[in-house]
Amino acid sequence: MRAARSACRISTLPSVGWRYFGGTTNHWGGWCLPLDPIDFEQRDGLPYRGWPIDRSVLDPWYEKAQPVLKLGPFDYRPESWGINVENIPAPFNGPHFQCGLLQSSTQPRMAELYGPTLKQANAVIVYLHANALHLTADDADREVQSLAVGTLSGNRFTIRSKTYVLAAGGIENARLLLVSGKPDGPGLGNQHDLVGRFFHDASRV
Repeated sequence: MRAARSACRISTLPSVGWRYFGGTTNHWGGWCLPLDPIDFEQRDGLPYRGWPIDRSVLDPWYEKAQPVLKLGPFDYRPESWGINVENIPAPFNGPHFQCGLLQSSTQPRMAELYGPTLKQANAVIVYLHANALHLTADDADREVQSLAVGTLSGNRFTIRSKTYVLAAGGIENARLLLVSGKPDGPGLGNQHDLVGRFFHDASRV
């Protein structure tokens, strides 16, 4: 999901990333809408456009995310929500503007929503105050072998697992990938120097 925005202001990084359980969902408005199909397409005159997948690949995962985020059905067509597209006034009926809709989560605070479940889970252990510092990979920088972790007080330790899931948000995902891998390398997954290259943060007001 992406966050909808009607207006933006410049923000400092500490104001958009909060260091406690639940992360940025603790001050997230809960507005959601999927990326548009055109966002994945190559377009003439616009360099660096086009994904190696199209939107349909993500659709099953978008649909699974709807109940997790306490949203309605995975249907963002205005007509499905009682909006007659023939009654949309100009200029929002095209061709340069398009009327759309977003959905708002009824419970955007993930810590409050899923914290009790995680606390009681037998197969999940949540460690707080443990900051991911660096991912060490194999010689080809293709397979993660360990994760270096540190606390603000200076404690350091290493985690090794069969599977690693990087789900730290747009800012931290890119930062961690760029500082990981070989000390003199470009970072993990950054063979084309594009990790974080087009990142843009916009705080909703």
